[in-house]
Amino acid sequence: MTHNRIINLIFLTWSASIYLNSISAQQKSVEESNFEKLDQSIRHGKLPNGFTYFIKPLKTPQPKLSLNFYVKAGFYQEDEDQVELAHFVEHMAFKGGDHIPNGIKNDPELLEKNDVYRNDITATASLEFTKYVFNVQPNNFKAFNFGLLFFHDIASSLKFTERDIDNERGVMIQELIFRNGSNLSDYYIKETINTNLFPCRNEIGNLFEHYKNFKRESLVRYYKDWYRPDLMALTVVGNIKDIDSLEQHIINSFIDIERNRNPRKMNDCKSTYFTSPKNFLKFEKKIDQEKSLIPDFVEFQLFFRDTHALKEFNTFQGVQREISWKLLTEILNSRFLEATNMYNNSFKANSRYSNTSHPSALSIKITTENKMQRQALEDCMKIMLQTKKFGVTDKEWTMAKSRFLQRIKDDNLENSQYWQRELEKHIVYGEEMPSDKQKKIINWLSALSLSEFNELAKEFLNKMPEDIIIIAPSGHKALSYSEKQVRKWIEQIHNAAEKPFHPKSAPQALIKKEILADLKTNDYIKEISGTSGATELILNNGVKVSLKSYTPSSGAHNKNIMVHGFSPYGASSFPKEDYFSAINAPLIVKHTGVGGLDKFQIERFLADSGFKNGVRPYIEYSETGIKGDAPLQNLENLLQLVYLHFKEPGTNKAAFKDWVVKEKIKFRKLPYSLHVSDFLHGIKDFTDESSETPMGTIRFKGISKTNMNRAHDIYKQLYGSAKDFTFIISGDFKLETVVPLVKKYLGNLPNSSESNIKNINGLSAVSPTRKPVEQVIHFDYNNNIKGQKYGIRFLLKTNDPNNWQEEINLKALSVLTNYKLKDLRYARGLGLYNFGVDGKLNNSLSRYEIDFIFDTTPSEFEDLRTEANLLINEIKLGEIDDNLFMSAVKHLHLLYNLDQLNKNSQTIKRLHEHYRFDKQWVNPIEMNEYVKSLTLEDIINSAQKYFNEDNKYEFSMMDGNDSM
Repeated sequence: MTHNRIINLIFLTWSASIYLNSISAQQKSVEESNFEKLDQSIRHGKLPNGFTYFIKPLKTPQPKLSLNFYVKAGFYQEDEDQVELAHFVEHMAFKGGDHIPNGIKNDPELLEKNDVYRNDITATASLEFTKYVFNVQPNNFKAFNFGLLFFHDIASSLKFTERDIDNERGVMIQELIFRNGSNLSDYYIKETINTNLFPCRNEIGNLFEHYKNFKRESLVRYYKDWYRPDLMALTVVGNIKDIDSLEQHIINSFIDIERNRNPRKMNDCKSTYFTSPKNFLKFEKKIDQEKSLIPDFVEFQLFFRDTHALKEFNTFQGVQREISWKLLTEILNSRFLEATNMYNNSFKANSRYSNTSHPSALSIKITTENKMQRQALEDCMKIMLQTKKFGVTDKEWTMAKSRFLQRIKDDNLENSQYWQRELEKHIVYGEEMPSDKQKKIINWLSALSLSEFNELAKEFLNKMPEDIIIIAPSGHKALSYSEKQVRKWIEQIHNAAEKPFHPKSAPQALIKKEILADLKTNDYIKEISGTSGATELILNNGVKVSLKSYTPSSGAHNKNIMVHGFSPYGASSFPKEDYFSAINAPLIVKHTGVGGLDKFQIERFLADSGFKNGVRPYIEYSETGIKGDAPLQNLENLLQLVYLHFKEPGTNKAAFKDWVVKEKIKFRKLPYSLHVSDFLHGIKDFTDESSETPMGTIRFKGISKTNMNRAHDIYKQLYGSAKDFTFIISGDFKLETVVPLVKKYLGNLPNSSESNIKNINGLSAVSPTRKPVEQVIHFDYNNNIKGQKYGIRFLLKTNDPNNWQEEINLKALSVLTNYKLKDLRYARGLGLYNFGVDGKLNNSLSRYEIDFIFDTTPSEFEDLRTEANLLINEIKLGEIDDNLFMSAVKHLHLLYNLDQLNKNSQTIKRLHEHYRFDKQWVNPIEMNEYVKSLTLEDIINSAQKYFNEDNKYEFSMMDGNDSM
């Protein structure tokens, strides 16, 4: 029987036969279970084989019906030969089982037939569980049924063929490289600490070799031991019309999975930790050559075990205890921050309470400079001692409690994400989930007094750390510290006399009263209605303002007013040797402060006002600007900050020195892959693209090329010419409320007589001077990477950047190509994890750009290059499966639906392009209709136009010493 016939048979059983003979029989097969601690609005049950399910119907329509399938086993249950194999099994779930033999992401026809998107199917493995996610369109029973078949395969019939395992080995290696990039050594240290500190964590060793060589038997043994119905749970959350039918179909789908007759006992990792001996561990950190110029730091990690948490486990008191810990760590972190809020400070510290990433414990991480280890440790312990002895202040408690209560109240009980999160905590960690849980928490926390909280704080902090970790560079003195020595330092502070903690007060205002009184509310010269529907003003100082007052669709910024000011001049207006001084100038000013206030004073003011984000000034190659967003009640604070960034940028040698150190530290722990950013920079540099700000190694080297005085001069020139600026203000507001603020603050921005800006290194709207190359270009950045990167770039000049339809055509081509690229992994068996294509119009250079990026290995490089180019040729020839085309079209419709186009972030982005590049304003409805009209032939024509060998460049970057 084929998988299509099975799907049809089961679907018919559900939709046609379910009421005839199944309901009464199957309901009797659901065991009575103790669900007293579960919200009564949740339908739940436990099958005789141990499989549990939870259904939460919501009254409000949801974008998707969310199905989450849990296996309550993760890394904790791995044997010594099974390191990371919980993660590997999660990957193998996509290789197929009895019902979907070819793999769920490897069959576009099957996905299209069942109306499912690839991106709606994801999975993740963690310490205590593995989760599989399957989101479907509301009331789409066929897709729902398909999801249950996928879960059934995972539960009982994964294949684990040698071919599939071998194909996935390379994928796992690529994922490891992608997720950790240039911070791979930090990852190994972190995992080694976890192995030595916590029970049930195996030594990871050389993961690259392990992924290549582990035996199939180890993988299958993990699957057979832990993928069993008594460790499985299913949650379904959404706007469910017929909950009885849905429940019955779940029962029918999973009741046949056999119970393990001789189940293996699970490791009790958390209890074991609390009874294990105290730890004192030291780790030597070897600094990568590429980061050797960054200052050395020593790190202390202190763990205070919360043994009491076990006693309240699985009770509402346990929920209260966890919230109390979170409030305490929030206040401790504020105090740590206050103690280190100075330029060129010697340390930084952070506290965290967790019962998920490790057994219940408070962890304190202290990072300190070369010779200040003891002082930093003592300063942090003093803050904890002050908190224990004297408690927190009324102001600290009021602010922390109100913020936490607001976060709880902001949780929409008709949002599926809330219920998915709560159910996960209940299923995996046993957290109590009573009816009206949110209300009970609000009532309890609202009534919790300062004195009661301080008693809890005293209890929580009335102990010494059981576990101490030291991480230091090779040869550092800290590696010679003894356990007795360090514990004695901590004990001396713990028992010392100490004064109460007194936080510094925040400024009462950003702008002094006398200066504020002198700001005249200048009228504007001109008011017109723009083609975008915005009201356009020209102020007396030459500032242009566009006010787009409308109701945005839901999104991250829908309740905020967004502000973006920009001028068409940037770093290109200055000599090339000033480039890094120019692009770094806004960062230096933000780090220094404005209006006579330093960075820390401004942060205190913003924290007190509930407007934490502030503003983000920037200088790019051919543009200078400032961005920010805030609720309407904080718009005046935002505009005051804008005014001060233009009028009174600060300069301070100590702040500049501190900025240099902080930037170098960032380079050590980048939030992105250094190798990817260096590769992209190499591609852009070769193809004459200087419009984007460099990242990675080039940006790091630019720190030493930044001159403080020159940066300040450049900043004052660019921001001192208000007449060059256009401001866009977008969101739900009334003109009569916002216009007076605009006139008062933007109308008083300066026009300095010294400012006479022009472009001297302007961008050229031409193709690269170097001709397209057939050979692969190699960039050697001396990075110790474990793989190889491959890129293809197509460039095509345009004489009509206002052709918005062509931009959509290009986006459609890139979306379809991305879907087609999945074949390289799922159908052609290449070990790819991070890969993709993006097409866009580069407005600054008036050219279309299509970029392909692949992470691969030297052994697969030539195969990848061949297959990628064959795939591109297939698209040009129209060899595109109808189902794949339909999936791509659906994805494109999501990008251009009216809700998406009317988001505040999208509106302000399009307004920026409209005013900055004089692009035609297009009604979202017109764009949406055009997308609906696109055909396969349109995309093939675009492929033939853009995927032209004359427009093509190929690139690779690899480590010359790679041993893979």
